Amino acid sequence: MSISSPVNSSRRTTGTANRQRNGKPKQAETVRVSVKKQKINEIQKREDAIADKRRKATERKRKQRQRIAMDPEAQQIYRAKERALYKKRKKKGKVKSIHNLNKVKQARKRKIWRFNSKRYYERKLQAKQKQQADETSNTLCNEIMSHQQESGKKRARAN
Repeated sequence: MSISSPVNSSRRTTGTANRQRNGKPKQAETVRVSVKKQKINEIQKREDAIADKRRKATERKRKQRQRIAMDPEAQQIYRAKERALYKKRKKKGKVKSIHNLNKVKQARKRKIWRFNSKRYYERKLQAKQKQQADETSNTLCNEIMSHQQESGKKRARAN
């Protein structure tokens, strides 16, 4: 018996070690994994809620800007308030002129300006091209309609 018991005990320890290596985790490990998953889910929910709030806020601001754009008086009032806020921030030093920045920040600012102006002109060009494409397609449709009207096919159906 003394010979068989050490063999059995060694088999038991190697058996449990093999089970752990084969992918069957201990109970404590499963608890840790489930806690991690819960934390990840909570973080994801918070991020989704924050993103939803931001989306709703941007939608509200967009609608408000549209309402202001429709009314010229409201637009003047809004612009006056924005000017006053800008002057106030500039006085406090929160908004700095380009000559008040150091060389590195000046270069960054100018790079941003170049990028924005390039993007602006690209969009403007795309809008112009789209408008021209729409006009040409409208003229083609009108030419087709005039041909059909001349032949009388559409006129007969309309009556």
